[in-house]
Amino acid sequence: MTALIENMAKAIGTAVFSGMLLPHLDFPLEFDYIHLTRYRNTTKGGDKMEWRVAPAESVKDCVVLDDILDEGETMAAIRDRIMARGAKKFLSTVLCKKLINKSKPLRPDFCGFEVPDRYVLATAWTRRDTGATCRLSVR
Repeated sequence: MTALIENMAKAIGTAVFSGMLLPHLDFPLEFDYIHLTRYRNTTKGGDKMEWRVAPAESVKDCVVLDDILDEGETMAAIRDRIMARGAKKFLSTVLCKKLINKSKPLRPDFCGFEVPDRYVLATAWTRRDTGATCRLSVR
């Protein structure tokens, strides 16, 4: 149970973003959850990615939501997996993207705003925070 709660805490930034965005979409959709990480409880992404929840075996056209696009490696790997599973179209939507001094393998199709290249806390509860926060905090 503790592992489940910890995984939910790590994903809650995207959950809050999804919950705020979904009511504004006026087309039929199916909602699902995937989880690919390369951070593993650190503030810097590693070389190895870990699928905690992979996409379905057969994927329709899709829009993937994420709270923060950092280096773009994770979202690019998600795109590649989803396209390999049959999607004809992939769109990425992020709440914010970091302005970093290197090229990214993917540019988001939709982006709320940009943030500087510093550590960013998610949009809701995280284990590194002291409690609830409904704002984006850049350190």
